[in-house]
Amino acid sequence: MPDYPKKIWQTWKQPFLSLETTEHENVQQWRDLNPEFEHHLLTDEDVAEYISANFKEFPVWQENFGQLQDNILRADLFRYMVLFMEGGVYSDIDTKVLKEVDNWIPSAFKSTSNIAIGIEMDQPEGKVWPGTSRFQLCQWTMMAKPKHWLLWSLIEGIFKRLRVLSEEQQVHISAVSLSSAQVINITGPAAVTAEVFRYLTHHLQRDVTGADMTRHAGPQLLHDVLILPVNAFGSGQPHSDSGEPSDDTALVQHLFKGIWKENHIHESI
Repeated sequence: MPDYPKKIWQTWKQPFLSLETTEHENVQQWRDLNPEFEHHLLTDEDVAEYISANFKEFPVWQENFGQLQDNILRADLFRYMVLFMEGGVYSDIDTKVLKEVDNWIPSAFKSTSNIAIGIEMDQPEGKVWPGTSRFQLCQWTMMAKPKHWLLWSLIEGIFKRLRVLSEEQQVHISAVSLSSAQVINITGPAAVTAEVFRYLTHHLQRDVTGADMTRHAGPQLLHDVLILPVNAFGSGQPHSDSGEPSDDTALVQHLFKGIWKENHIHESI
């Protein structure tokens, strides 16, 4: 099996030289720790050009993506689409890389895994954090080899749900309105979690849920999906025994600086 491509993908409103200090430092750290990787920081215009140039064999995806006006929907979809097309690592700009990407995947799993996804919430008991469930995978950082079926199914399902919402709201897909809860469930981490469960349920021929992944101290291979423990991409969170960014097992720290919910109607999950 091929290796994970040495590519890192990030998106933001401004190009690298126009970033504010914190974002500039975070992006530079991705580059400094991974000098053998191609690093791509794409603006909104770059993203539009990329989809136009690289998704001609998926004309419905290409058309629907171009019609969307909601930047968070476009940002969510782009990460899945670019990982499907080219593979590598996608990570939000409000993340700090803590370890070299080459060391993220244990050697025993490099050839047998085709996609690596971290855990965001692993809280089988006690308080449930707003906007999550007791178990939820994250999508602020993801790693994949190209053309993975799980990503194809995820993208296809998202566009189908958006088209259904367009019909239900009796508006063009460009004018579809989503609450923050709908964003999480249709394009965000809840959508990724549900798709992983569906994919593994199909391939393992049994019902796969968060109970199969909860409270693992290290990486866990299920079929060809490598589930990384909560401290890998989610260290420093005030739940799930997520550990600290200084821990040896922490790979990425998410700074949770996204303001996308301010542009969506709030409602409880």
